[in-house]
Amino acid sequence: MGVGTRNEVKQLLKKGLVNVNEQVIKSPKTHIEPENDMISVRGELIEYVENVYIMLNKPKGYISATEDHHSKTVIDLIPEYQHLNIFPVGRP
Repeated sequence: MGVGTRNEVKQLLKKGLVNVNEQVIKSPKTHIEPENDMISVRGELIEYVENVYIMLNKPKGYISATEDHHSKTVIDLIPEYQHLNIFPVGRP
């Protein structure tokens, strides 16, 4: 879902910025069913995605890392998926 860290989400809950099925939720112990419940944060609907697998042939000049200050990474090739906190894995 990629909303924030555990502590950041607790702060969002405390401030009343999280709704589940159009009801404000303030307890981090609230049980939800992500596949069935409608969850929104700051009025923005959060879409549940269980798993995403992307197969990519790494071009020359890119490294298999999530971030690097000197080189381009494979993550740079797929910006539309970066919000899912993806990470590369090697060959089997």
